[in-house]
Amino acid sequence: MDGTLHATVLGVDEVVPRTTGPMLQALEERFGITSARAERAAQRREAADQLADQLEAGCVHVVLPHVVLIVEGLEVPPLQAVSDKQLAYARAVRATAVHGFLSAMLARGAKLPRSNVEEQMPMVAGWVQSHLRAETESRFWLDGQARAAPDIGVLSEAFREARTAKVERSADPLVHIDLAWP
Repeated sequence: MDGTLHATVLGVDEVVPRTTGPMLQALEERFGITSARAERAAQRREAADQLADQLEAGCVHVVLPHVVLIVEGLEVPPLQAVSDKQLAYARAVRATAVHGFLSAMLARGAKLPRSNVEEQMPMVAGWVQSHLRAETESRFWLDGQARAAPDIGVLSEAFREARTAKVERSADPLVHIDLAWP
């Protein structure tokens, strides 16, 4: 459809340009069929790609109102995927999961003394490092995200399972952590 109305009225072909009135625009916006929706989706993809690029460079930045965390020195192996599309999506899911997990851990740490947070975060980052090394299949991240509860995510579920199984968490000497309280 080219945005025009083609009609034959009393044997005369008419071509009437179609304009969108305010009511139709409001309906299109409400039901999400506008360019604004596509623009927001593109912005989300770009933000996820930036997180993935940072993670693959070995760095994660988490900024919360009460604390800032910078994790550097992560070794992030490349994901194995069956297609470029699956790889792109899995990269975004993995990076978002790591960022969301560390954000949730810091948010919980807001209720604890700073010394506890400073003591525990290296061990949490060490566990994240070991999990990233172990889970290089894109299917783990994509299938896990689909099954995980939306409020906790795939990495938090794996952390719960590891904690329940009493898996030892230790700090990774190659991972550097900076915590700052503004």
